[in-house]
Amino acid sequence: MKQKITIIIAVFLFFHSLVYADPYRFQPGDYIDLYVYNAPELCGEFRIYADGQARLPLVGKVHVAGMTEDEAYDSLRSAINEFIKNPNITITAKYSVSVMGHVAIQHNKDVYTLNFGGDRYEVKLKELSL
Repeated sequence: MKQKITIIIAVFLFFHSLVYADPYRFQPGDYIDLYVYNAPELCGEFRIYADGQARLPLVGKVHVAGMTEDEAYDSLRSAINEFIKNPNITITAKYSVSVMGHVAIQHNKDVYTLNFGGDRYEVKLKELSL
């Protein structure tokens, strides 16, 4: 139990340092969760491919690798604006961290909620075996 909490705190501190150091920049392998108000056909979770582009239905390829969340928001909104005038969009960055070593998950619970300084974070652990 103590080892599990230590790993969760280490993962949280890693993400916390990313958030408060420099803004996170999207990279290939990350996902963008996109919501476009009144356009469900454009909503979804989109992968950023090796070429740095996310592929959206109707819109096509939009380059987002190397951009902050604000820059990606502007780029996606501009691309969507060609099809929907003045779109109201929301994006959320989704990225993962790999933890090497033994991770014990009790009672098959794989999502842990951490509260630090009034901010709430959900850490999802995935157990893989080879």
